[in-house]
Amino acid sequence: MESNFYNENIYIAVIIVLAFSLVVIKIKSYLKYRKNKRRFKRGIKLEKAAAKFLEKKGFEILGQQVPFVHTYYVDGAKTQSDLIVDYYVKKNGKYFVVEVKSGNSAISIANKNTRRQILEYSVAIPCDAVYLLDMENRKLQKITFSIHHKSYFYVILMLLIIAILILFIFALK
Repeated sequence: MESNFYNENIYIAVIIVLAFSLVVIKIKSYLKYRKNKRRFKRGIKLEKAAAKFLEKKGFEILGQQVPFVHTYYVDGAKTQSDLIVDYYVKKNGKYFVVEVKSGNSAISIANKNTRRQILEYSVAIPCDAVYLLDMENRKLQKITFSIHHKSYFYVILMLLIIAILILFIFALK
């Protein structure tokens, strides 16, 4: 009889612990949901404020949440990805992508995810430059990358032109 009582208490204790754990998990999940919802609403509000900020800086807004298709090849197979930029703008006859960020870490180009996103935009989207707009501090930064494989092309091209000029000069003598 005593072992039955002991077994029943163990089952009750296990059920209480599991129920308590479930309640804690649900509460944490709900709090995370509320936090993300507030961040999302704040982000939407700041993106709308970004339009006014860009216009004050002299940019003509051509589109917001503009989709672009990026084509690339994986082992020779054509692959496409959709890219959606926050703003596609124009100023002084040049076209730019503007990525709007808020929060603590994403607003910095030092953030690896932000840097990779802007690098992808600069390579995949036809534009003269990509801007990072930190709406926390109302700071607009023009981001450019040094892409080495393109610079070698110009060096080779210059060497080829010089070689042709030298051959042309010797051919005239």
